[in-house]
Amino acid sequence: MSIFKSLSKSPFTRVITHRGAQIRKARPEDGLPDHVKFVIHPENTMAAFEESLNRGHDIELDVNTNGADSFKRDGKIVEHGGKPVPFLPIFHDDYLGTLPTMGHLNGKGNPFKAPSALRSNQWLRYLPTKVIQNAKLDVEGFAERMLYKVGNAEETNPNNSKKIVVLDTSEKASRIPTLDEAFTLLKLYPERKAFVELKTLTIGYDEDFKGLAQKVVDLIQHMGVEKQVTVLGFNRYILEEASAYAKQKGLKHLKLAYDVEPDSYLNAPRTRPETLGWAKKHVHVVLPWYREITKDFVDSAHSLGLKVIPYPWPETREQEKIEIKRAFKNGVDAVVSNIPSDAEEILGKQKKRA
Repeated sequence: MSIFKSLSKSPFTRVITHRGAQIRKARPEDGLPDHVKFVIHPENTMAAFEESLNRGHDIELDVNTNGADSFKRDGKIVEHGGKPVPFLPIFHDDYLGTLPTMGHLNGKGNPFKAPSALRSNQWLRYLPTKVIQNAKLDVEGFAERMLYKVGNAEETNPNNSKKIVVLDTSEKASRIPTLDEAFTLLKLYPERKAFVELKTLTIGYDEDFKGLAQKVVDLIQHMGVEKQVTVLGFNRYILEEASAYAKQKGLKHLKLAYDVEPDSYLNAPRTRPETLGWAKKHVHVVLPWYREITKDFVDSAHSLGLKVIPYPWPETREQEKIEIKRAFKNGVDAVVSNIPSDAEEILGKQKKRA
């Protein structure tokens, strides 16, 4: 069964939200002033995932590791179906605290920070479970991270009474969730899918990440979400490991996807055949950067039975809209979007013209 076939009941099944529905248009039921145009749900939080699934979208999320992992949270073992499940934090970056550099973001933006007792930039993989659980939403820093997506600094400045953006600071939006929590939510939406990215080194192998793929596959099997999940990543070694382990465990329906590093070798004449040849052997989907999408590449991937889903890295709001339009014209199977309402609008207009 195609990973997309069961999605045909929803009009927005070709939109996958990047780390959940991070940004949405304000709604009357929010009770916000008229000048507020957008609500931000911090990335990779339960609030962002719930918003996405409620809107009929699939979700993309990032799963990290804190090294040894733990079966305890707040001192108690967490179980599903009588079996302990590991603490697998859903978090994009390698560390807690402000980012040392993000180019256009001027070194700001990590959505969560470590407790004050710890210095900034703590590597997640070396932190105890309790520290990750107690990480706090960095409201000011996260607002900086979102500026380029929705407006200018004056419009989003917290001190501006006419700001067009408000940040969700509810409990679901203010903590780092775990993969089992996301799967529990996903099971409430049997028609929806989750694309779970393994956050490891992009190239090569590191002992700190040993076992992450196996833990994720085990959890997928234990929680019964095999048909709803696609495991993805940039690292070929880890994807091969995940694929082999899934076969060993008898997961026949689990899909895998390959994130292709931007500005790499995707469309180079000498290396594209090798890239697609490897992908055909090990995965079901390839995810290139929006700007590297060409019709020729999409056609080549489709001829090998591969799905193509481009992702943003990063894009301004206007640039993402341009790239989404171009991607759909070039025949992609779906898109990963920072602002799903924009993708919905573009897809709706293209369907009307078809």
